Amino acid sequence: MLNPAAAYPDQIDTTDPTGYPYGRAKNSVTLEDGTGTPLEQQWVSDLFGSQQALLAAAELTPSGTPDKVGASQHLDAIKIVADARTKLALQKSQALNWPERGSFHNSGDYASPNGVLDMAWAPDLGIGGGGRYVLIGPGNTAGCNTWSSEDCTQWDFGGLLSAAEPDNPCVAYGRINGTPGFLMTWASPIGYYSSINGTSWGSVSETVPAHGVACYSSSLNMWVIAGDSGEIRTSLTALAGSWTARTTPAGWIAGCGGVKRVIFANGLFVILPKGIYNKVLTSPNGITWTERTLATGTWTGIAYSSTDQLWLAIGIGAGVYSSANGTSWNFVTSSLASMNDLACSGPVWVATTNNGSFGGIAYSTNKGANWSYVAVGNHRVATAGWTRILGADGRFMVAHATGAVCEVALSARAMG
Repeated sequence: MLNPAAAYPDQIDTTDPTGYPYGRAKNSVTLEDGTGTPLEQQWVSDLFGSQQALLAAAELTPSGTPDKVGASQHLDAIKIVADARTKLALQKSQALNWPERGSFHNSGDYASPNGVLDMAWAPDLGIGGGGRYVLIGPGNTAGCNTWSSEDCTQWDFGGLLSAAEPDNPCVAYGRINGTPGFLMTWASPIGYYSSINGTSWGSVSETVPAHGVACYSSSLNMWVIAGDSGEIRTSLTALAGSWTARTTPAGWIAGCGGVKRVIFANGLFVILPKGIYNKVLTSPNGITWTERTLATGTWTGIAYSSTDQLWLAIGIGAGVYSSANGTSWNFVTSSLASMNDLACSGPVWVATTNNGSFGGIAYSTNKGANWSYVAVGNHRVATAGWTRILGADGRFMVAHATGAVCEVALSARAMG
């Protein structure tokens, strides 16, 4: 904005420096004597610029009708901008406040103080259909332990499922032959488990990709399991005998090193490689798959925000990349420390970091450009922070395993 004292030093009233520290307008002493504050181009342009900047910030288009009491676009713009900033502050509180904690003794023992695990949430299961969380991780010798909870503080043990020791276990929520349920994959290329309640599991004998990672698209009514050697299979029911092998590019087969994450959002499947690779794999239908250039790195997390209308991918040695369409990716920053996973809620992005000295949690509210760290849990000891993060039910849940104990933390629920 213009500084009247600098723009019109001899044509303003400076008798009230408290009320008008930069001066106020004054009239001419006599007609056209040049002593009054002029109504000129730069003064009017400054006023127009302020008004138009306010409308632009509120994403409003001028109506063409002069403002008046009861019909003022400028007042509407002020309310919109103020409400948006207030809502962002409330949403940001999710990343800063983690009031609920839970821990339970794992049946067996994780091989390392930061054992692999995964978790999912079903919005329509649990008591009264109020939602249910499922968490899985390796057991004492060979197999997956399953746990479930409705509040993330009290966890029920669902048993040790007989399977090969997982190194990238996956549990995903979707529809099992039309019924809400979970699908669990692990290391073996023969078989997987399914559950329609999150507490009891049944084995399904079927050839699926080794070290498969599963994902469900509700709009396509389709399951995808992707794994080693670029192998992908899809199914509409997740029943035995229903899976169809899909063709993937030769480059992906040779370079992906397996699959780290699979998600479906904004009409697109996006798959992160498990190995050090510079591509992601995308498909709008689960049938035709295309490689997209990202950057060389060890990619660990991917998420989509419908609020920001943006994809973010994070990786070790590559930093943060963004995409408006999931196919063309752009570098954002390398400032984020080593991380394990990524989730978002509205415009709030939260990553679990790979280093406990950073508190285990990093968050961004400006599309990944800047990240701040917050301590969640006791990270004064040498841990590797939190392993996984889940964005669901208007909040975040993080989890990690420390020896034979699994710990979880639940953020405040989104407001506004």
